[in-house]
This record gives sequence, C-alpha cells and structure tokens, in this order.
Amino acid sequence: MTRVLIVSWEYPPLIIGGIANHVHDLAGALARRGVEVSVVTAATDATPAYEERAFALFEENLRRYLVGEPLINVVDKHLAYSPRGVGARP
Repeated sequence: MTRVLIVSWEYPPLIIGGIANHVHDLAGALARRGVEVSVVTAATDATPAYEERAFALFEENLRRYLVGEPLINVVDKHLAYSPRGVGARP
C-alpha cells in the first residue's frame, strides 16, 4: 500500500487561506484511491502544556511513520480534527 505524509501548518478547523481546504480535499481524494494518508498540522491558540504534548505526539507519530508502525490516531476521520484534544484516541 502506498503511504503519504502531508505536513501543513493550516488544516481544518484552522482555515486562513486556501491551503487548509486543499490539503483536506487532497487527503480525502488520495484516501478514496486506497492511499494511506497521514496529515500532520500545527495547533493554534495553544497553552505551553498543550504545545508540549502536541510536539511529543508529533515526534512519536513521525517515529512510528518512519518505521512503519501504526500511528496514534488523534484525528476524527469525519470531523477532520480531534474533538477531545491532542492525544485523544477514538
């Protein structure tokens, strides 16, 4: 299976310009074609503790991605963001 990692500073629900919608649509289109897609994005309006947890999660998921391990899922595939915060698992 083909795997794609998309890194974007802007992703829904953070929408400032057009890149958020483009990345969201691209990830969905690739997934519909059978590609395993992972999106890494930045947090906004975060406290230092949140940023620390988010960075730790990013590092862990990057490590997992590079060695082919399953990622820690923090994104609701229907809402396109984690409704329970960084590190939440569905």
